Amino acid sequence: ADVYGQEEAIWALEVAAVGGHHVQMVGAPGIGKSMLAQRFPGIMPELTEKEAAEVAAIQSIRGLRVNRLPHIRPFSAPHHTCTTAALIGGGSGIPQPGAITFAHRGVLFCDEFPEFSSHAIQALREPMETGWVQINRARGCVRYPASFQLIAAANPCRCGHRLDGNGMCTCKPRERMIYRSKMGGPIRDRFDIRLILRRPSKAAIALGNRLSTKDLHAAVVQARARSEERISREDFSEHVQSNAQLPGAWLRENTHISPSMEAALEKQIAAGQLSLRGLDKVLRLSWSVADVHGHSSPTDEDIAVACMLRGAREEWE
Repeated sequence: ADVYGQEEAIWALEVAAVGGHHVQMVGAPGIGKSMLAQRFPGIMPELTEKEAAEVAAIQSIRGLRVNRLPHIRPFSAPHHTCTTAALIGGGSGIPQPGAITFAHRGVLFCDEFPEFSSHAIQALREPMETGWVQINRARGCVRYPASFQLIAAANPCRCGHRLDGNGMCTCKPRERMIYRSKMGGPIRDRFDIRLILRRPSKAAIALGNRLSTKDLHAAVVQARARSEERISREDFSEHVQSNAQLPGAWLRENTHISPSMEAALEKQIAAGQLSLRGLDKVLRLSWSVADVHGHSSPTDEDIAVACMLRGAREEWE
């Protein structure tokens, strides 16, 4: 209820909470990216008993006192100056868990994402897909759980004013290219939802926000129940617990795509706007959109909305 003028982003985060999708948010400083991310755990479904036991075990390893099982999902927000070991895990001797393990079953929020070291950013690629991280050292090898939802926030350029227009951006072309390259390539392809946040109008600020965390939480729980019921009917492995983890073979077999929509997707692939991994992510996202809309399976409109949320054509590039 504290967030004004970002209805599209709020709705996108609802879809993300339903399907367990990673989110990238790009917008000017002070526009509400951090505020949205900090409120995201509140709209997510509460931890199941099994998930709560996993989170409690990790909290115990951290040295925290655990008197009862938690029910709110964890929120980990490492600073952009943190080392790769602090983010992923590592250190001398037996490798210790990092921020991604502390965010297990919850949210990893990386504010000022392009300011993280390139090595740290690229090290997130495998955990984002697998849900765990394996660290090998001379004295031992450990595998830590890391099933998190990444919310990465970034300014559109180093000065933060590129989307404001009117020549307000003071960055040089080379500075923009270097800044964007930190968010480019394989890591960007792993985000299911990519959002551009605009400055709200005076009318939007005056209108305020008509949705509260409690309202969105109830809607997410209802939509997540649809996806969980569908997943329970299939012979999936234990790893598949949300729409974001649906196998590609199942997606292609069970997602009906009309000839016109198929042609549009093929056009994006041919133009390099959509990778084959990205196509699977669009299909997974379309199931989450369908769950939010109350559809039994994705319609062409749901797939089109998924393409929009996926951001095949990013305005800030």
